[in-house]
Amino acid sequence: MRSWAEARLVLAGVLRTLGAPSELGFGAEACEEAALPTRLRLSGLGLRGELPVRLCRLTSLTELQLACNGLTALPDALGELRGLTALLVGRNELVALPEALGRLARLRELQAFDNRLAALPDAITRLADLTLLNVSGNQLRALPGAVGELARLVVLFAVANPLGAGEARRVRASLPRCLVAC
Repeated sequence: MRSWAEARLVLAGVLRTLGAPSELGFGAEACEEAALPTRLRLSGLGLRGELPVRLCRLTSLTELQLACNGLTALPDALGELRGLTALLVGRNELVALPEALGRLARLRELQAFDNRLAALPDAITRLADLTLLNVSGNQLRALPGAVGELARLVVLFAVANPLGAGEARRVRASLPRCLVAC
């Protein structure tokens, strides 16, 4: 685990790369030169509200970790992170995932557990490379009807949601080669 000082330096470098002055109480000049990251770990930093759109300019990202914060929304600009293979947004306060999620064609892992999601966007069914989907601990009563079209999906966790028994059976039947827990 990184120390706060290391995390601040990494974030300062990212902000400097994006041309953003310090809005987190420390100078972006703390990092002389920042290479564009492929993995950005911002979990547990107390981020609140909507994820800043400018972070979606980091098109080099393949993994974005935003778990254990207080995020309430993800911007549509998230769809610009076309190289993203893992998006970890569990344990936030998200009430919805953007439709733009469907543009993340390379996404293999989506962890959106322990949020306040009442529905998943239909666009999620366009994530042809998705192998792991964890939406446990939300307020989901149903999953998108076309979830069975996710041919590469290997693991689907949807426990601790108010899915009815009929919905759980439908999902299991539509994903016969997938480990489904709901």
